Amino acid sequence: MKDYLIFAIFMYLSKNKHTTAKEIAQKFEIGQRSVYRYIDALSLMGLPITTKLGNGGGIETVGDFYIESMSLKKQEKQILFEYLQRTDIPENVAKILKKLI
Repeated sequence: MKDYLIFAIFMYLSKNKHTTAKEIAQKFEIGQRSVYRYIDALSLMGLPITTKLGNGGGIETVGDFYIESMSLKKQEKQILFEYLQRTDIPENVAKILKKLI
């Protein structure tokens, strides 16, 4: 579960260069303390992230960091769709996967 959220936050940050812990917490339905733990994990993995306190502060990627758009082939989308039919997938993971297809 944690891995899915870290990846989802990673993708969110690659699209939104500046955000706040509150925005991420609301988007992924987690606590702000969890957001900071995941941000720390991403930083340890080498993702160029900085956090700033105060007015206008927040979480942002440093420099020209970006992730190229990912497009799935029809067959790959079908595999994800079939996976989503399973009943043992946590609801928040299913939400993330649905965004991909």
